[in-house]
Amino acid sequence: MNKGIVLFISLILTISVVAQNPIKDEELKKVFPTTINSFQRIGELEGITLNIAGTSFSNARAKYKKGSVTIEIVIIDYADSKEMFESSALNVNEELDYKSGGTFAKTFTMDGKKGYVMGDKKANTTTMILVWGERFVLNVSVNGKYDEAFIKAIYKEIDLSILP
Repeated sequence: MNKGIVLFISLILTISVVAQNPIKDEELKKVFPTTINSFQRIGELEGITLNIAGTSFSNARAKYKKGSVTIEIVIIDYADSKEMFESSALNVNEELDYKSGGTFAKTFTMDGKKGYVMGDKKANTTTMILVWGERFVLNVSVNGKYDEAFIKAIYKEIDLSILP
């Protein structure tokens, strides 16, 4: 048998053994507490696990509310979809520190995770994206509060210990 074909088959077998399945959405939902910083979780936890055309990913979503302020948190596991992960991680890989009027955007690192945070004072919103492990994306959006420290504190309330 041709050495090139043997190497190619070995590579394919190695890739299929290394490929990881995403954590099922039901497991991802376990990272969300009932309350975060005195905000009460509202509605049902949502999530999906999708396998399509040889690619798979999962996500889970929770919403919280206190007064007129709402928080939406989404965690995504792109274990078997490197291209989708890289697309979601674009903003965190560039050095950015922008401030103008009532808006800001900047990249940062927290607990070994790369992040991107942006806020809009006029819209009264703040959004944070964290990526790690070349598979996980955490997106936290706050509507009704323009506060970088607040959104970073929300991250500390989420139990990510179930994730590899």
